[in-house]
Amino acid sequence: MGVEAAACVLNFSSLAMRAIVVDSHVHRVAKRLGLIAATADAAHAYPPDGSGSDHWSSDDLFELHGLIKGLGQLVCEQETPQCGACPLKAQCPRIGVGHSADVLAWRGR
Repeated sequence: MGVEAAACVLNFSSLAMRAIVVDSHVHRVAKRLGLIAATADAAHAYPPDGSGSDHWSSDDLFELHGLIKGLGQLVCEQETPQCGACPLKAQCPRIGVGHSADVLAWRGR
């Protein structure tokens, strides 16, 4: 069992333990935001104790995963990130994203 699978079992199951789940979408967003090194693989994207800040409950980490994963699936996509539509665009250093992402997304007609 890998690190992601173990974190899923700990956090998503009825165990409801404090564990951050880093799937491919969370990994990509964390790299682009500069939260982890741009060269870090998924196994090295986890905090040393696997749970992050002591101030975050298992429910907080569950919600965080869902929010970041959704951002990665819908806005911060691998090939075509929609930086103009990102709610974090003012804070994001856009590590690894080219200028082609500088588009206005979902502009009204």
